Amino acid sequence: MGSSPDSFVRSRRRSQTPSAKTPNAKTPSAKTRSAHASKTSSGSPHRRWSSRQLHRLGVIGSHAWAGATVFGLALAWTAWGIASGFPSYWPVILQSVTSIVTVVMLFAIQHMQNRDQVVIQRKLDEILRSIPQADNQLIAFEEAPDEHIETLTEINKQDRLT
Repeated sequence: MGSSPDSFVRSRRRSQTPSAKTPNAKTPSAKTRSAHASKTSSGSPHRRWSSRQLHRLGVIGSHAWAGATVFGLALAWTAWGIASGFPSYWPVILQSVTSIVTVVMLFAIQHMQNRDQVVIQRKLDEILRSIPQADNQLIAFEEAPDEHIETLTEINKQDRLT
């Protein structure tokens, strides 16, 4: 559990042999993943409290009824402003609440997108490992320097043209 993600990727590359890529062979990745995955007492994967809360907030905010609820609250806030004669503190509260909600939702959306991107990258890496003809240098290539990525992009463009 004390190993870094980089050492995990390197160990996966070293332990990979042609026989490990055969469809019926058990790959070391399944054992390695289960050994590195931390579990809670209920058996589900452990995530930080903040990650779980941001994810829940993002899921709640993505429902159709959330937009209708916000619209209803905006109408109620406007009606209350009209009924109370728009006191001087009314726009300050509106701006403060709007700013806070915007920042919180920004973090929730950013967290969910980052998490989804990391999961997709890991799935793509696993597909690359499972295909014998694939270039294993592409595994975890998103962490490569920009120059390497640009060079590979140019090579791939030239390959497509020929």
